[in-house]
Amino acid sequence: MFCINLLAPFCIVAQGPDGYSNVTPEEALSALRADGGALALDVRTAAEFVGELGHVKGATLIPVEELSARVGELEAYKQKKIYIFCRSGHRSRTAGSLLAKAGFKKLFNVTTGMMGVNAVPGAPIER
Repeated sequence: MFCINLLAPFCIVAQGPDGYSNVTPEEALSALRADGGALALDVRTAAEFVGELGHVKGATLIPVEELSARVGELEAYKQKKIYIFCRSGHRSRTAGSLLAKAGFKKLFNVTTGMMGVNAVPGAPIER
């Protein structure tokens, strides 16, 4: 990734072969604050979403197991940035690949998921 200003969320991100780019929790949270049209997508279970690690404030929950059947719910975000969260970054990679195959172009896997988000001071977490 190449950023003109390290504080700016406007970076050139090389998309990986699976159709998404990896970002840190800090990068994702900064970009979500700056881009009101971006989506925070949580692909964990409903119990995890409200559980110990919580979720990013304003996130949309679609468990990865339901994503194929519910991908139409995300149609409005097809040309917008989607930051994908799970517990640790594994399920979000699966979701990124699935969404890329469905034609979504601006996908970002949050590499350490909500475990990493919880380590960010002042992160906007709801439980």
